[in-house]
Amino acid sequence: MKGDIEHFFPSAKVTRMEDADYLYRTILPRNTVAAVIAKTVDAINYCGAHGTSFKSIVDKRRAPFYLNVWDTMAEMQDRLNV
Repeated sequence: MKGDIEHFFPSAKVTRMEDADYLYRTILPRNTVAAVIAKTVDAINYCGAHGTSFKSIVDKRRAPFYLNVWDTMAEMQDRLNV
């Protein structure tokens, strides 16, 4: 099964590094990554009740991890009063 890197950068050479903080890595030109990020952000379709929210998760196994990130960021915001 292809991962996120291969999904967004099909021609990338992906390396598995057992002793690194991230298991998979690649090296790509900054402008290539920026273009893909811009295209991906532009394709987001906000479809919440007020047109301001999206929560579309293709791989449902990731949902609890994304929720943990959201919860951590919400807690930080509350604690820092921002």
